[in-house]
Amino acid sequence: MTQKKVRFTNPWAHQGHGVADIVRWKFGSLLKRRKAHEPEAMALPQCLRLDASSLQPPTNESWRATWLGHSSFLVQSRTISLLIDPIFADYCSPIPLPQLRRKTTTPCRVADLPKIDAVLLTHSHYDHLDIQTLRQLGTETPLITPAGHAHWLAKKGFRNVTEIPWHGVHAISDEITITATPAQHFTARSLWDRDLGHWCGWLIQDAHSKLWHAGRHRLLPSLS
Repeated sequence: MTQKKVRFTNPWAHQGHGVADIVRWKFGSLLKRRKAHEPEAMALPQCLRLDASSLQPPTNESWRATWLGHSSFLVQSRTISLLIDPIFADYCSPIPLPQLRRKTTTPCRVADLPKIDAVLLTHSHYDHLDIQTLRQLGTETPLITPAGHAHWLAKKGFRNVTEIPWHGVHAISDEITITATPAQHFTARSLWDRDLGHWCGWLIQDAHSKLWHAGRHRLLPSLS
């Protein structure tokens, strides 16, 4: 029996956008950006290089969040190291178009990272979920996703995937839990899988602290 496909929705109503709208937005913004910065070269932020010693977990009771570019973070406590939406590839697209090449290098290499206890994925867009990076981390590394992604990731060879529905709570250690929080967005990896996986933010907490990763840049319905 063929499993019925479930398409996920947003918490607030919004105007739908098709493929043509996305192409128009993406390439229109690229042209505007290029025109705005010609003939001067666009100044890029300086990246602080990090090595394996500087990425070790903190030794006190505080949390540390290290920004790795775009929406990628290394979040660490004394007892755990988590990656959120890690992207170490040069391109965030199925086709390596020059316009979609990353503008700055990552501050470290995958090999410099400490042991990763889990990877939190907010949704399946190419700039948040990079298969190449996940394979570098190892197919046994625990992946935690919103609902609808486990089957697809299993077909890609990942053997330790946990799905969390919105508002669902999952213990990743005796001291730390994560909660999938609602977000206003969509998912797609191709023309045929729009919204077949959900999207979320992540609340990370222990007895003393709470950290929140929104999952995308814009959450309010007025900004969708």
